[in-house]
Amino acid sequence: MQRLKNIIRNRTVAILAHGSSIEQFETYIEDLKDKDVCYASLNFFPIMEEFILSKIGKKLDIVFDCSTVAKHRQEEFDLVRMKRLESFMQRQDNNLWITSHGIVRDNLLPTPWNSMYQNNKSKILEVDTLFPSRRISEFMSVPGSITLLIASCIAGQAKKIIMFGFDGCNNLNLQEGLNTYYKPQLQKEERLRALGSIEDIGVTNDTYNFQMQFPSILNKYKSLFNNDCPIENCSKQSFYSIFNKISYQDLKQAI
Repeated sequence: MQRLKNIIRNRTVAILAHGSSIEQFETYIEDLKDKDVCYASLNFFPIMEEFILSKIGKKLDIVFDCSTVAKHRQEEFDLVRMKRLESFMQRQDNNLWITSHGIVRDNLLPTPWNSMYQNNKSKILEVDTLFPSRRISEFMSVPGSITLLIASCIAGQAKKIIMFGFDGCNNLNLQEGLNTYYKPQLQKEERLRALGSIEDIGVTNDTYNFQMQFPSILNKYKSLFNNDCPIENCSKQSFYSIFNKISYQDLKQAI
């Protein structure tokens, strides 16, 4: 908990999700050049630094990744994933990888990634440890891993959370799912490593489940961590209606 607080430092947290609308941030990121913002993203995070944050000389403070893949794909997927996470943690920055106890147990403690874990564990936080152990399922049974990233920001006493690229979708053809993501050609490579297919069978269900379940669990997080920080979504086209939506033109004032 204290590590989170030391990184967030009562700042606004910008969560960079992977919806296609975040492409606009490439243009508007200059508006935040002089703002003291905590930047967070998840999973395939390097594209956020390369194409967006690099324009103002910034890097991510927090990366959330607790994604699992089928056992027969794990070796190939982790060969890429763990190397980029290791590179992230070896920076001389005050940064943090948030993951799950399951990833540490199943992917990091066994070889070949145990040495990476041992060398960098001061920068690895198991999100499970933020919650009361006797009520763990109440807080960890969530509609999508981004829920746990939001929870982590609330736990770290964020002043405000602004979502970017948090678009969702509705009634999408499976073959078109990739086009809802930022940098779809690069996402294609990641998806093939993880799934062996570019079809997205879960994005519509994930949108619906988040919309239905998140409000009640958000109240639990705010109560548990005594932090009623506002959450805004900088995606006017988003299918999510549970957050106040702001435009990129409003961003500078919102921060």
